[in-house]
Amino acid sequence: MYAARLATALKERLDVELFGMGGPQMRAAGVEIVTDYAEVAVVGITEIVKHLPSLLQAMERLVMAAEKRRPALAILTDFPGFHLRLARKLKPKGIRNVYYICPQFWAWRPWRANLVRRRFAKALCIFPFEEKFFSHAGVPTKFIGHPLVGAVQATKDRKQFCEELGLDTGAGRKPVDCDATAGEPGGRIGAPFASVAGGLRKD
Repeated sequence: MYAARLATALKERLDVELFGMGGPQMRAAGVEIVTDYAEVAVVGITEIVKHLPSLLQAMERLVMAAEKRRPALAILTDFPGFHLRLARKLKPKGIRNVYYICPQFWAWRPWRANLVRRRFAKALCIFPFEEKFFSHAGVPTKFIGHPLVGAVQATKDRKQFCEELGLDTGAGRKPVDCDATAGEPGGRIGAPFASVAGGLRKD
């Protein structure tokens, strides 16, 4: 979603040709898809091992396309397990890497910020504190704001939300984050999250 929004904005402002990895939204944004995101959207070590040949093939296709077309920039969005390795292959070929929406290394494995410093010419962060974190690691960093600010609007106020779900509007809320990322694993984790949420509601 973020990469597709960026692609759309670039197409509107500049005369550019965009190619890379993505899915339906990227295609709709005018990006020439070299590798479909579905090929690399895996969750967990078991799936990584199972899909390793597909992962390696996808990366090789991207590297070959970059060698042939010599892009001015390689803009890599999130997905550190794949993109850190891709950046390592692209940099020696003279391609400048830009990290759009940096991984949350401040929350886990902070030492990996050093990999961003070595492999990327620029890091674009969406949270203010990330700029300080990555800059401290020696990464040329710029805070650009969250791409969804102003784009997402609440459809209900708190009172309407609570009334529809039968919740007490005066009680404290316990938020549950069911973030679906690679491969949209909501179907696999949805039931356990619902069970936990139900238990929290009883408490």
